[in-house]
Amino acid sequence: ARAGLSLARDLTSFTPFMDDRFGVEMLEGLPTVPGHEVSGVADGFTGFGRLAVLAAAGLKDLLSRCSLSDDALSKTGIYLNVDDHHFQDVAARIRAHDEQVSADELPSVGWTRRCATLISKVEQLAGVVLSSSVQEVVFGGSAGLVHALERATASIASGRVSRCIVGGVDSRVDIRFIGAAAERHVLRTNENPVGLIPGEAAALFLLERVTALPSHQSTVQLGATARIDGSDDLLSAEPALGRGLSQAIANAVAAEGRTTAPAFMIGDLNGTEKRAREWANAVVRLQHLGVLAQANAWLPAMAFGDTGAAAGALAVCLAVRAFVRGYAPEKSAMIWLSSEGGTKGTLFVNSLLA
Repeated sequence: ARAGLSLARDLTSFTPFMDDRFGVEMLEGLPTVPGHEVSGVADGFTGFGRLAVLAAAGLKDLLSRCSLSDDALSKTGIYLNVDDHHFQDVAARIRAHDEQVSADELPSVGWTRRCATLISKVEQLAGVVLSSSVQEVVFGGSAGLVHALERATASIASGRVSRCIVGGVDSRVDIRFIGAAAERHVLRTNENPVGLIPGEAAALFLLERVTALPSHQSTVQLGATARIDGSDDLLSAEPALGRGLSQAIANAVAAEGRTTAPAFMIGDLNGTEKRAREWANAVVRLQHLGVLAQANAWLPAMAFGDTGAAAGALAVCLAVRAFVRGYAPEKSAMIWLSSEGGTKGTLFVNSLLA
């Protein structure tokens, strides 16, 4: 699984007309936006091309650890979660002011069409051929990983493929995202400490039946998953009450056969006020239900920035390495995710190591 090297730098807009969206000019100049980018992998690429290069690098890194034959690869499906473009759609509506923006004119529509060839491009760049019958790009944002996992699990259970590669890729240092986030005033700058730091990552992992693996290769088992759609929209004017996120967590905990969440939690808080309020409200609800004993969680965004649609897969990979290297707080990890558009997801990963 590849999260890439995280290199912090001040991001520039590349287009002068957008600089003033970062904030009010001060004596030192316009506010700067800190960001984390993967170094030396997709330099010079942007948009679709950047995602393809990052995902291909992640795929090659994964396969270098799995040693799958060409025949095995031909029986391997892939589900890749990417950005839902909710930020860009909201920004487009704001720019239109009172004019109605038709559904066909939204940035997410063009993005969906463009990404139709993403997996084939990733295969080409990585030099591999996967199953042509089970390939899907999921436009789910951060919580979209849960949907991708549910789809992959169903494909394996039905016998359509023997295994699936599941992952996420996103680049929030891309100028289109930075512009949209700046219009919503959610970027962290040197004058706004409450905001997100753009990041990027490509993280992928292999999902197989445990019974199909030699015992010495069984590292982590996927546990319960839960997904709630249509909950708090983190870019709307409505308060984030945490109902959907708390319900997703409570459902996953119950499906896992537990009464409370584990001490080992990984969440996708990114520094924005609204996401913090959503989590705080979810904590109150969960503690009232007796589901949450403590609210501490690992926050990958502190090291990698906000990695968007890659956040869920990145969290899985961090949990796996924690199990393998022996510093996980316990042998069960719960990952909770919140997409800006309203989807909330939770999943469990459990260590099989002695």
